[in-house]
Amino acid sequence: MPMPPMPAAKAERLFEAMHAAMIAGHPPPGVYMGKGTKGALRVACDAMGIPLGGQSTLYARACRVLGRKPDFSLYREPEAPPVVFERLTAGKPRVRVQAATPEGSTYRVLAIGDAHDAPGIPKDRFRWIGKHARESRPDWVVSIGDFMSLDSLNTHIPNENLTGKAKPAYLADIASGREALEAMENEIGKAAGYAPRRHIAFGNHERRVYAFEEGAPEVAGMMKHELESIFDAFKWGHSPYGQYHFIGGVGFTHCAVNRLNKSYGGKNAETTIANDAVFDHVIGHSHVKREHRAPKLGPSQHVTVVNLGCALPWGHVEPYMYHGATTGWWWGIRDLTIRGGHIIDVADVSMIELERRYG
Repeated sequence: MPMPPMPAAKAERLFEAMHAAMIAGHPPPGVYMGKGTKGALRVACDAMGIPLGGQSTLYARACRVLGRKPDFSLYREPEAPPVVFERLTAGKPRVRVQAATPEGSTYRVLAIGDAHDAPGIPKDRFRWIGKHARESRPDWVVSIGDFMSLDSLNTHIPNENLTGKAKPAYLADIASGREALEAMENEIGKAAGYAPRRHIAFGNHERRVYAFEEGAPEVAGMMKHELESIFDAFKWGHSPYGQYHFIGGVGFTHCAVNRLNKSYGGKNAETTIANDAVFDHVIGHSHVKREHRAPKLGPSQHVTVVNLGCALPWGHVEPYMYHGATTGWWWGIRDLTIRGGHIIDVADVSMIELERRYG
């Protein structure tokens, strides 16, 4: 039986993960660096959950689908750090080892936190974000997930009570999300010769669609098709909830998940993630704007975790927050600069400032 065709989006995700691995010092296919050294393909496939036996086949199919190979120029063979000898006055030699500093391309990313679009919530903010992208021209526009609330599939509110009966229909949620994305894309599209790469790392609210289909096999594939087609129409890549999307060695995911498959939470979540992580993170989920940098041994020297806050209208609090308790929510977008596997610059643009500029 012939193998089904590989989606181009999956092939692109493999190449992006391989590019991140090469920037981090893992060799591309065909370059052997000695026993125990993981190649970029192995690292990328492990991150995507591809078993060892199928990795070479997956790579060959991805090259065939895209008609090219990954950009091997991103890989730089690690150099042994120079050793400098100094002699102290007491006669004992001191050895100073200079750690290597990773280098690579620079990426500018317009990062959008939890937007939680829903019927009845104004769409102006998406037009403002699109205008900001058109003006600042980032390389990437990335949503960290929960772009839509999808309250039609909210299982925390029973359909039998009054609140449940007021939930929107699923297609109304989809139509609202399409309108929000179109408002942003129409503004980006006005920039002649400019086409940023786009990606959404699906959040727990988008996961509602897939969870609902798991319990309703009669509609399997129909509901997620409606969701994914919105983003496909505007050439947005998308990755499942819990999976990382790498840009320049930095991992974008809705929320980091621990070894018990639970999301990191609490007021010190970013600190805990940075202590456990081996690469920089961009996350969302809690609607709180935070950054934390943890020092690390080795050439990378540190890991940074950036929590984006949320991209709801300024001051908007979701109904599940009783009595409007925001616990530190922040509303806006963030411009990131990535180089050498690290987030080197973060610029905040609040919803108030977006409205002042573009409203």
